[in-house]
Amino acid sequence: MESVAQVGGAGDDGIDVSAVWHRPDAAAAADSCGDPVHVWAQCKALATKASTVHIRELEGVLLRVAQRLPHEHHLGMLISSAGFSDPCLSYFHASSSSAMMALTLGYDDELVEAHINRQARAVFPDLVFASLLDPQRRRLLAMVYYGVVLDTSLSPDV
Repeated sequence: MESVAQVGGAGDDGIDVSAVWHRPDAAAAADSCGDPVHVWAQCKALATKASTVHIRELEGVLLRVAQRLPHEHHLGMLISSAGFSDPCLSYFHASSSSAMMALTLGYDDELVEAHINRQARAVFPDLVFASLLDPQRRRLLAMVYYGVVLDTSLSPDV
């Protein structure tokens, strides 16, 4: 991801991190959405799994952003350190209002669990989640798009 910025704080409109995702050239040429995608993330450090309230909150954020920037492509990410409840995932997959991903990050911010809803699948038809081994032979979950392992870092460039 590029142009990553931490936004969280008073007046952030519910957005903790914003970024622009420039997809691989092959992907941009092959699908109907060749422009960069603006990513709006909410990060939840919860003691319990995220609930439907958190998905509804993200939907509201995406609606406000789409009204401000109507001709741009948007993707909402709900990032949780504790995962997602079953009702939350049911609501997430049934939602038809916004393109969203739900990610669980574990220790050292590794991607542990990932979900993509129908609207996001329409924008990213060839996005797959793959299990990879890092140099220390730890199994990691990665996002692969048109054969390219994507940088899922949401850390601002310092």
